[in-house]
Amino acid sequence: MEEALAVTEDRNRTLAIATLEGVIIYDDLKIVEVNPATVDMFGCAQDELMGNSILELVDPAWRGLVLEHISSN
Repeated sequence: MEEALAVTEDRNRTLAIATLEGVIIYDDLKIVEVNPATVDMFGCAQDELMGNSILELVDPAWRGLVLEHISSN
């Protein structure tokens, strides 16, 4: 079971790295993983994004709506 989970995680990580779309993985609104496209999109280093609130990347005018959407899922 753990081996299958590791294979799936590796496959998902490879896919996220290879895609040209920005991918952000977050837990409790904190960024835990980003792919290279996201780094390019925001023009900063990966470690500058890690641990920050995902809401910091959202225009302040849209934060309430985004938070509402996140909370409903």
